[in-house]
Amino acid sequence: MTVPHDPAHHARLTVRWRDERWHLLDDPPSVILISNKVSQGDRYPSPDAAEAAFWAGAVDSVLTETDRIASAAWPGVEIAALLDKVNGRALVAERTRRDGPRLAIHDGREEALAAFQERVRALIKKCEDAA
Repeated sequence: MTVPHDPAHHARLTVRWRDERWHLLDDPPSVILISNKVSQGDRYPSPDAAEAAFWAGAVDSVLTETDRIASAAWPGVEIAALLDKVNGRALVAERTRRDGPRLAIHDGREEALAAFQERVRALIKKCEDAA
């Protein structure tokens, strides 16, 4: 795949995590991952498919981190609050069987922890309502 020299200027969405930068491009629908170890791009048949792959890849990468502020998991759900020591931002990443991957970026540890707790309560309520 041919990619623009600087995909960040062509990307609709960008997520930075540690040394990784994920870029979502709409034309052509593609996801580009650039890190210290790899630079790769994948095309998708539609912008929706590219966006789904973008979020799945970014969240999967974030959730491989074991040094977490907080985390919770139960069947079909994994959620964690993590601190990116490179830029001082904090993230809340989640992967659920029902809703798919989600990622929220926060300014600091306390903000991320509060968002994590709120999101865990919402996910528990969803599970209770579905039962």
